[in-house]
Amino acid sequence: MLKMWRIFSVLLLASLSLGNGEVPKNAPQGDTKIKTNVPVKSKTDSDSQQNNSPPVAAPAPIPSDSNSIHENQREMEKGTEFFLLLGYRFKITDVLLVLFTGLLWWSTQKLWKETKHSSSISEKSANAALLTAQNMQITERAYVKMSHTDPGLVPIKGETTESYKVEVKIENCGKTPALVTEVRLRFMLRDWDESLPPTIDYPDSDSAERPSSAFLVPGDYFFVTRNSHNDKHRVVSKDSKRLLLFGYIDYTDVFGQQHRAGYAREYMTVKGNNLFLVAAKGYNYDRPRKETDRQDQDAIES
Repeated sequence: MLKMWRIFSVLLLASLSLGNGEVPKNAPQGDTKIKTNVPVKSKTDSDSQQNNSPPVAAPAPIPSDSNSIHENQREMEKGTEFFLLLGYRFKITDVLLVLFTGLLWWSTQKLWKETKHSSSISEKSANAALLTAQNMQITERAYVKMSHTDPGLVPIKGETTESYKVEVKIENCGKTPALVTEVRLRFMLRDWDESLPPTIDYPDSDSAERPSSAFLVPGDYFFVTRNSHNDKHRVVSKDSKRLLLFGYIDYTDVFGQQHRAGYAREYMTVKGNNLFLVAAKGYNYDRPRKETDRQDQDAIES
């Protein structure tokens, strides 16, 4: 083995010398033959040497063309996920997410505005419909009023007494039926310089002959008669006091609303119609009936 290493070293030095163009110092000149002690290797020896040589590692497999294409494609895709804008690097997916969120906010705000606008229109339509219904009730409901027949107060002379009589007409002047539930009339004396009463009491002794209820279709009516006392006739004939006639009607219209209509007249000693309208505020009216209204009293609203 040592001999083989020596031979290999000599050959290596010889090859280096030949490669550099130098001849070894001890090499013979001319046709001088150089004898060497290097034995000639036979074919069998070289084959056995090759079989005894250590194994050499196989080179790494070269990637195929398809793998290279996929790798290049992935590299290109990584490069296209970002873009530059105004010196900033943005990711495409993040930008798309921001754009989608902004579009969603814009559409939601627009939908909210449209809903609010529609709600406002619906509210206005509902208010208009309610106002129309209220106006229809006002124009189509029943209106029951009191009016006296001519000439108004009629003197009644007896053998020993004198009094007045009045006949009052209760009529439905509206467009729909009404149910009359109460009718009251009362004569009242007042001094000439005395103001009108803020409340009018209707005791049972002064109540008119009235029906407990009456159903009146549009244009229908009935009459109520009332007589005064003797003392009223005497003072009125002397013009020492004012003679007033007050009254009211309670009725319910076809829409279920309750109403009260007031009546006030003053007697004048003239020929023809002798009952004149009391022009003070609150005595001639038609208003919704209140829970505080009483049958034996009428509070005047000033």
